Amino acid sequence: MPLPMIEEIQGAPSVVFNAVAIHGKRDVRRTRQRTSGLSDVSFVVHGGEPVGILGSQADGVAMLKDAAAGVLLLAEGQIFVRSQPVVMDAGSAFDLDETLEANIETLVMSLELNGSKIKKAVARILQSVGLADSATVLCADIDELDIERARLAAVLHANPSLLIMDEPPVRGKALLDPTGKQALERYLRTGGSFLVIGREPRVLRRICSRIIWLHDGKIIMDGPAPDVARKYDLLESYKGDKAKINQLYRRFARSYPGMRIVVQ
Repeated sequence: MPLPMIEEIQGAPSVVFNAVAIHGKRDVRRTRQRTSGLSDVSFVVHGGEPVGILGSQADGVAMLKDAAAGVLLLAEGQIFVRSQPVVMDAGSAFDLDETLEANIETLVMSLELNGSKIKKAVARILQSVGLADSATVLCADIDELDIERARLAAVLHANPSLLIMDEPPVRGKALLDPTGKQALERYLRTGGSFLVIGREPRVLRRICSRIIWLHDGKIIMDGPAPDVARKYDLLESYKGDKAKINQLYRRFARSYPGMRIVVQ
């Protein structure tokens, strides 16, 4: 099969990983435990596509996220992004000792909105999630789900070409909340792309059209979300049987054809 050219891929790519490798890291607190690096990771995310990255920290999902954001040095390969991604993770959490309004204002400023646009943007964001009356309330006194709904609305308001997000349970709920779901759908219709990283395929299946399954730093599956989630359920059925689970991992890895992207 001929290798796909970037120009031949349907739709404008938002991010391209081309045979990416990153060295693993040893956990200094557990001298025998090592986080897998990335090895020969290749995939394309197109405009308007919501993609899940399934795996644990030990599988290298955090490295993949940081590499896409441009904060990790590659050992091999190339990464192409349409523009600087916006990352929603624990490091960008709201300050609980500040008001909701102040936190959103700080966030939209970091997304390069300025001047008179900021106040209008903050007001529209709060209104869109029904939290206008909570603008001056400290985040410590606001339900965690409402905070995540407001964060999501603020980030989507900036309409980044690529949004990368960790998926703790409460953020998954915010994405599945009716207002969050509608905002995400509008964002995708405008050509934005979405990478959500998590360990729960049932949540990823409801949010994403496609799931990329990462294990020990390598892609072992990349396909429609329902198909990948169903294969993952096989592991759950053998929970506790380490030999059988490792056998399944090897089988999945052998059956994944991989991909190569020629960039000109």
